[in-house]
Amino acid sequence: MEITAASIQLGKSKDTRFKGWAKISIDGILQITGIRFYENFNPETNERSRYFRFPEYQTNPNSTGGVRVGIPIVNAKDEEFRGKIATAIFTEYDKVMAKRN
Repeated sequence: MEITAASIQLGKSKDTRFKGWAKISIDGILQITGIRFYENFNPETNERSRYFRFPEYQTNPNSTGGVRVGIPIVNAKDEEFRGKIATAIFTEYDKVMAKRN
């Protein structure tokens, strides 16, 4: 399986870890939308971390004793494939940010 397309929509705030939403196509036949992606920068260590979260269903707090629970709608079990997804998303993010600067 290969990522055949990726697109992003940036979030409104530049000062948060949340950077936006991504949409990916797998083998040109399956599309996943609503992927949230994040970037965190630690000024003390000068390290940047990037990660994404698949879309999830938020339960009604009334049905879970007042606790919000996120139930994943989709997930990738293979770490190598998760890496491909992350690469596709953040390559697209870097392109968009390079155009802005």
